[in-house]
Amino acid sequence: MKNLKTRMSMFTLIFVASLLFLITGCINDTPNPAEPALSEENVIMYRMDGNMEDYKTFSIESLIANQGTKAISARLINLSANGHFTNPLGDNKHTFSIMQNNGGVNGAYIIKGGFIGEIHMTSECIVVEGNRAVVSGQITKISGDNPFGLVLGDYLYFCHEDNGEGKNAPADRSNAYFLVSRGESPICDLLPPSYWSTELDEWVDVLDDSDQIQIK
Repeated sequence: MKNLKTRMSMFTLIFVASLLFLITGCINDTPNPAEPALSEENVIMYRMDGNMEDYKTFSIESLIANQGTKAISARLINLSANGHFTNPLGDNKHTFSIMQNNGGVNGAYIIKGGFIGEIHMTSECIVVEGNRAVVSGQITKISGDNPFGLVLGDYLYFCHEDNGEGKNAPADRSNAYFLVSRGESPICDLLPPSYWSTELDEWVDVLDDSDQIQIK
């Protein structure tokens, strides 16, 4: 009888231990909603003010369904965009140039300051619609603060607006958000300016009078 009670006690301990292990495993496998997972199947949107709680995740599949191939034709001509400005949301300075012609895409994109230490990128793709351009860079260097957990090779996407030059021209603007994707190639074709105008329609003036954005 004593042996039977001992065996039952051991069985109970094993059962409880197994149950605790399963519960702990389930808790550990639950993703933290403040830490979205970036993969080749999705794109993450962040605000330029560095608010880590304000983000959205878009699947590549949904972007394809939304855009199809209608933006591809916008890439088949000579395009260029360049500028230097401070985004007032995060007080980070952007300096960029991108040119696309028959020889491919050339240029660089650098962000410094604010909630971001310093990010260097090679310009990878551009889509222009009217006075707005979506430009993408692939990260080649990260230093200092990196609150979004970006890694080398990630693609960042920005949408900028050129409102002309001269004293009477309205200020140039940039979208309040930026997007991040991870994969073998950038996806500007799926993120034309018209997409930002409907899904991410918040724009901010460049900060300083000397700031400018030029899109051709």
